[in-house]
Amino acid sequence: MRTNGPLALTFHTIFVIVMLVKALGLDDVTTSSIFATAPVLFAALILPVSLNGIGVREAVFVYFLRDSTTPAQAIALGVAFFAVGAATALIGALILLVRFARYGMSAVRPRTRIEE
Repeated sequence: MRTNGPLALTFHTIFVIVMLVKALGLDDVTTSSIFATAPVLFAALILPVSLNGIGVREAVFVYFLRDSTTPAQAIALGVAFFAVGAATALIGALILLVRFARYGMSAVRPRTRIEE
């Protein structure tokens, strides 16, 4: 049975970018331009050229959205996208911290063992 988890996650992330565009009031940015920009953005973020993609994300937005935004607006979109990702990660960190406080190290340590 095949799952479409990665594809669903990709569309969810694109939806987050669309919502950030609307929240920032970037009316000239079209959904189709976001769908064109997103794959390049995701590919650029996995390159090991910066810490957590900081700077790379903003550069991709500035370059690909140059016809519909100012550089400052594109950078704001990149920073907002980073903030959403960081906030999501912090929620997971808090859950992990609560599990550690309740159950100790065994609750946060990986349970898989590789045996020879």
